[in-house]
Amino acid sequence: MYYSSPTCFVLITIFAVVVTQLIFMRTVSSLNMTNAYLNHKCLANQGKYKPGSWYEKKLQSIIVSIGSGDGFTLGYDMMALGKDSDYVAVTNQCRGDSNGSMCRSCFATAIARVTLFHYWLAFTSFFITCINLCTHICQFWRYILYFICKLLHAMLILILALIWQMYMTASYRRCPRYKGAIIWYDQCTLQISPFDTQGKFDKDNDFCMSNKKKMNVDSFGEKWMTFLDNLVGIALKDHLYAAGDTRFGTKKLYGMVQCRLDIYNNSCRECVGHIAVKFQDCWHGKQGARVLGSGCNFRYELYPFVGSNKRGRNLN
Repeated sequence: MYYSSPTCFVLITIFAVVVTQLIFMRTVSSLNMTNAYLNHKCLANQGKYKPGSWYEKKLQSIIVSIGSGDGFTLGYDMMALGKDSDYVAVTNQCRGDSNGSMCRSCFATAIARVTLFHYWLAFTSFFITCINLCTHICQFWRYILYFICKLLHAMLILILALIWQMYMTASYRRCPRYKGAIIWYDQCTLQISPFDTQGKFDKDNDFCMSNKKKMNVDSFGEKWMTFLDNLVGIALKDHLYAAGDTRFGTKKLYGMVQCRLDIYNNSCRECVGHIAVKFQDCWHGKQGARVLGSGCNFRYELYPFVGSNKRGRNLN
């Protein structure tokens, strides 16, 4: 049995998608696009590390361990090494509907963005995954098509290497060699810190994004806070994540709330309440908004924005 051209088109399509995602990674800004970059903060007051230092070596070790571990299944991973002044910790929290491969991909992207030193690690991991997938497909081909596939592998190596070099020379880095940094994506939040952050949330590193259009609903703030409080109550019983929808006049409002998994229940409610009050002028009365901190975040829109498997419940 011979394999027809549609089989080749599958491989070419995968290749095209990979290249397109890398080229346009920096231009993604819409709130409803998959894994959009949202914001980052380089924590200058926590200092910088030197090339070849203890901090750099341990940070690299942690990133490799998390990248090869099984924490992505749960959607959360935290690893730390050292103590006192010689301490480094990495925490990765993925959105409740972004576990597994989506979480792994977001972690690799965040590591690449937050510090250029680790871009090659993320690139290599991503590339090996592509090669293994492609080779697995090729094993089902006859010999001629198998060699064609290998040729495409070589082309993939060359093109991706050129793209990587382009990013190396561009203004792609976010927080190179900063000991402390936080980066937010649509599907995950990554934090690197020289301090123990488990069970804690800071009240400084947060931000708000909102739709410019206003919501024509009376008493919006009161209704939204009631809805948010209901979501928090559900999250406290379900891995600190909840999503749902409710009626606001003639419209349906979709909401989501999440706390970092190492934050305790009382701290989760406190964290959400803090950012809700702090950024009230940003989200109040808007047709869509999200507020994100290092320990918690919430979002609401007039359209579904979480995966169908985690769409949540109706809270009318």
